[in-house]
Amino acid sequence: MRTNFFLFPFIFLFLCAINNQLFVYFMVYKFLFLLFSVMLSSLAVAQEVPVDLGLIDPVGNHKGNRAPAQLPSVTYEDDNVFIYAPYYIESMEVVIKDAAGEVIYTYTSAMVAGKNTIALPALVSEDKYSIELSFGSFHLLGYFML
Repeated sequence: MRTNFFLFPFIFLFLCAINNQLFVYFMVYKFLFLLFSVMLSSLAVAQEVPVDLGLIDPVGNHKGNRAPAQLPSVTYEDDNVFIYAPYYIESMEVVIKDAAGEVIYTYTSAMVAGKNTIALPALVSEDKYSIELSFGSFHLLGYFML
């Protein structure tokens, strides 16, 4: 037999109302309010959004060459961009441009295998952005909106 635990606070409220125990009555309401606010606040947590990256090959450098088994992936959350490198990349250039094509962030460094975080400048507004990743002879391009 299934027991519905949500009925217990309401039964308790009914019994308190009958006995005129207003203090306990309001304490249960506070408890229920706290319970529902905690449940609703867990829904407001931001989640990382994946960015679709496409391989750019404007001059045909990859003809006859095999692509790496895995390419880096990119996600974003608020003002942070996360680059997930499947392996150590000795030198990767990251360029982030706004919708007008102006560079707002550029960075060249080694990327460790795993999660690499880029904090965007504070002046970045809600807009459409492009991200370019260049390493070796590979160039990846993706778009995202903040």
